[in-house]
Amino acid sequence: MHESDLVLFATGTTGVTSIIHKTGIPESILYLLGVLNSTLISFNTVNHSPIFSGAYYKFSAPYLKQIPIRIIDFTSPADVTRHDSMVSLVTAILDLHKQLAAARTADEKTALQRLIAVTDSEIDRLVYDLYDLTEKEIRIVEGRGEDNPDARRTDNETAH
Repeated sequence: MHESDLVLFATGTTGVTSIIHKTGIPESILYLLGVLNSTLISFNTVNHSPIFSGAYYKFSAPYLKQIPIRIIDFTSPADVTRHDSMVSLVTAILDLHKQLAAARTADEKTALQRLIAVTDSEIDRLVYDLYDLTEKEIRIVEGRGEDNPDARRTDNETAH
């Protein structure tokens, strides 16, 4: 199975692009949600989409179809564990966001925001593991490396 077999990208008449979980695939929609919302996939998408005037990116179906979604090998116990860990982390972060929306005090909100940040970081770490990133690559993705990709963009890469 190829990455593009997991999801369908459809651009409507208003320019809104939808990502649709294809039926019959074993990966959970929560797994896909975690991967697609990760720092790595954001980094990849931004660096493979044209920039328009005003520093806006074009996130339409032709560009989004190139997202390298990691397919799980369900015959591999390690891959199944990664998949299930992602589903658990995404379930947890969704629950934390619900709790944050219902929080009443500033202290409660701060505590939940910290838990969300920790969980988001755990999701990113799991994605880095899924894609076999090195520590150097992780620093680049997180903007902490000497090879910061934003500095490499040229004016020729900007669409008008």
